[in-house]
Amino acid sequence: MDMLADLSPEVSRAIWDFLRFCNPGWEVEAHRPGSEVEDEAGKKAIKAFMATLGKRHGTPDVMIGRLFFGAFMRGAITGELVLDKRGRMPLDIATPDPGSIRFRKRLDDELGEVWQPGQWQGGDFVPLDMETFCNIPIDPPFGSPYGRPIAAPSLFTSIFMLGMMHDLKRVIQQQGY
Repeated sequence: MDMLADLSPEVSRAIWDFLRFCNPGWEVEAHRPGSEVEDEAGKKAIKAFMATLGKRHGTPDVMIGRLFFGAFMRGAITGELVLDKRGRMPLDIATPDPGSIRFRKRLDDELGEVWQPGQWQGGDFVPLDMETFCNIPIDPPFGSPYGRPIAAPSLFTSIFMLGMMHDLKRVIQQQGY
């Protein structure tokens, strides 16, 4: 899939269009809980966080693009809010590759059997079921926590074209054109 994104003009253009349609611009507002009244302290905090993201990434749009890129190429939107040591101030939004997230079944006291997200790090499964982590699969099939990449159907077209080129090469070699 990664090679197609870089080498196929059609897939590359599809990614370009998808990312531009998904993020045509945005506005951020802070409201008091349960009301439409704008909260000035919340507005200042959001503005400061957006400025931090801008310094860290050049613009918050880079991070937003990575989230949608994950949806297109890996079938999920995955992010983690990075907080300071006290756990009070947001520092960044990490956007790990959704393809690096693995799931295992675990038994929950209230829900029964659930899927637990995590990553394999140094041979150990590190659970990621925490408040600051989120993985949203795109159209997962029944019984699976993994999403379906939007770009997946492009693999069929590419494999079909490779087969056709192979057949055409054989005809040219046989016929002597």
